[in-house]
This record gives sequence, structure tokens and C-alpha cells, in this order.
Amino acid sequence: MEINNKFKKIQIVDAIMGSGKTTGMFNKIASGDIKLPILYISPYLQEVGSNSEEGRIQKSLPDCEFISPKASSLNSKSSNIEELIKEGSNVVKWSTNTGHHIRGF
Repeated sequence: MEINNKFKKIQIVDAIMGSGKTTGMFNKIASGDIKLPILYISPYLQEVGSNSEEGRIQKSLPDCEFISPKASSLNSKSSNIEELIKEGSNVVKWSTNTGHHIRGF
């Protein structure tokens, strides 16, 4: 499914487990077929990593410098995501909450 607006193109990839969704996407990013910046959201923590450990995407695509949002005493993770997106950073996020929304930019 593709969603277009005047600013960005969003592509949602949905298929059965083990069909090569993640590997295919990593290959497209590495080859330059997918334009940066990227917001990568996964329900699997091992895909995106944690504050102390890199995930599969950071290990597979180190040149892309994916950043995980962090909460601080002044800002929430949601606020940090917004800042990173506005800066043009490649962002990874772990989320099992399908009801969570990120405001459009």
C-alpha cells in the first residue's frame, strides 16, 4: 500500500513472516533504491535495537546511521522522534502499539 501527500511518499510492506520483507528493504536501501531519510518502525526489538545495543538495521546498514529516539528529563520519545524527523535523520523505532500515531510533517 502506498500513501502519497505533497511532502512524502509512505510505503507499507505487509506479507507473511519469512517472505523477505526486511532483507529486501535493507537491500533496496543499500543500493540507493529507497531515498533517505527513513523512518523504520518494527514490532521486533532485535530489529531496531535498544539504547545499549544495535539492532539488525544498524548492523546491516551502518552507513545510514539510524538513530533510536530517546526520552530525557525535558522531552518524551515522541518529541525526540519529531526533532529527529525534522532534522532529516534516519530513525528506528520499536513499537507494538498499533494505535500510536506520529504527526505528519
